[in-house]
Amino acid sequence: MLPLFAAVVAASTAVLIFAGGMVTSTGSGLSVPDWPNTYGWFMFSFPLDKWVGGIFYEHTHRLIASTVGFLILVLAFWLWRAEPRRWVRRLGFLALAAVTITLATFIVTTLIHEPASMVTLVAILVLSIVLDVAWSRRRDRPAGEDDNHPATDVPRPVEGGPA
Repeated sequence: MLPLFAAVVAASTAVLIFAGGMVTSTGSGLSVPDWPNTYGWFMFSFPLDKWVGGIFYEHTHRLIASTVGFLILVLAFWLWRAEPRRWVRRLGFLALAAVTITLATFIVTTLIHEPASMVTLVAILVLSIVLDVAWSRRRDRPAGEDDNHPATDVPRPVEGGPA
């Protein structure tokens, strides 16, 4: 069931990317000036008759993004609880971190009305620093410790102790 759910999350992410492309290609970015509301309405109860022009694309993208974000949260939790391979669990949490950074970028862009390119640049710099620290720690590990091997979650015998 977990692989099927992961496939649904991947497909919904593709739909989100398509919707984001529609927002960009129609010039509808920031058509909805407030967040988390939509023109003062709760995002999920915004009346359909007000979905006109760029608001249609921007609001649809927000709704899809909210759904995908929730699905990724569920997937990361599910992987943490049920997946035996550490690298797969970490991949789920990396996806969750990416969603969190994207959400933070979106919130800042919406609230301060700055160009998304500047906010995205800051997010990329922060992510680069975090990944650099993580990769540095991995590089400095003693030889033989490999997180990509499924057996790394299995306790190893202590040197000189009983096998």
